[in-house]
Amino acid sequence: MYSSQSFTLAFAKLSLLILICSHTTTAQYRIESWTTDNGLPQNTVSSITQTRDGYLWLTTFDGLVRFDGVRFKVFNTNNTKGLISNRFTALYEDQDGTLLIGTSDGGFALYRDNVFTSYTTTNGLPSDEINYFARDLNGELLINTAAGPIYMRDGKFVAAQSETNTKHYLAPSGTQWIIGATEVRQVKNGKLTRYPLTLNFANVISPYEDSAGNLWLGEGAGVYRLRDGKTTHY
Repeated sequence: MYSSQSFTLAFAKLSLLILICSHTTTAQYRIESWTTDNGLPQNTVSSITQTRDGYLWLTTFDGLVRFDGVRFKVFNTNNTKGLISNRFTALYEDQDGTLLIGTSDGGFALYRDNVFTSYTTTNGLPSDEINYFARDLNGELLINTAAGPIYMRDGKFVAAQSETNTKHYLAPSGTQWIIGATEVRQVKNGKLTRYPLTLNFANVISPYEDSAGNLWLGEGAGVYRLRDGKTTHY
């Protein structure tokens, strides 16, 4: 296994979009990329996450990929029991270390103790197309399907109340973000901050809070950074 620093570097190399804000002192960066020539099953990577054991996981439309810093291991329906689709779309590591993996046509799978378990409409999902996983503002895990968001409670699926063109994001810091089509609201320590911002929900809206408390939003028009009431568009 490689150190966490090595995996962090690998994560940076594998990112589809690398945004570098340079200061007056110019630093030199070396950027490497990996393709099917290096072991990826397909060149479109839609999601990347690093699990607590140090591995990087990637979703492609031709298999789920685990990267140890040197080699890619591909999981698909031909070589892995418990998987029923090769078209992977979303990743999320839960609080207990379980990895949730969404697909575009085969529901989602749980990866726990080296075993994959899949759930589809036959198990009660409203749709087999999974868009993303996220925590709601109360901290409960939401599974966002093409037919709307749901909760998984005691092995059963329960529909969640959804708002049109609204996405909730509970950041690691505990900050609550309510992302709408014309405004993003931040609730932090009981204080509400509004960010006027027009977003196209026809695109995938991807929020991420970094260690400095910045909220980054990716969508079709580019990348936005939100902090202290100010919005920067890249």
